[in-house]
Amino acid sequence: MGNVSTILDAARAAGAPVIFNRIVVYPGAAGGTNAPISNMLGSELFKLGSWGAEIVDELKPADSDIVLDRNRMSAFNGSGLDFILRNLGVSKVVVVGGWTNMAVEHTVRDAADHGFEVSIVSDATSSINAEWHEAALSFALLNIATITDTKSVVEAPNA
Repeated sequence: MGNVSTILDAARAAGAPVIFNRIVVYPGAAGGTNAPISNMLGSELFKLGSWGAEIVDELKPADSDIVLDRNRMSAFNGSGLDFILRNLGVSKVVVVGGWTNMAVEHTVRDAADHGFEVSIVSDATSSINAEWHEAALSFALLNIATITDTKSVVEAPNA
């Protein structure tokens, strides 16, 4: 989480908006498909108010940060993220976070589809295992986003 903290600090120092987007399941709101992921989203794991729905202490949002909730994989699905980014005049998005081959990948694809220039920070994202993480970065995301690292983002926060 050290690299994510470093990027958050650099973004705040540069005056860039910092937006957290967490998976939260509201009672009765999950499900709707037969996909295996629906079982996880329908469980108690991400229930509003539970440990699983909270942002870890090491990354707690600052007062100036925006915190959005969603109940699907993509940060753009049902969270108002697109509307907020456009209202803030954002055209470039830097993505960090967990589950590179699922939530991060869905978010990056949607960001590109919404017309944003997208960078994904390879050493500030993670997955269940290194193989899935690398597969997402070296195959699935390679053609739709710029793959970068923490050092590059910190050295050029507005690039």
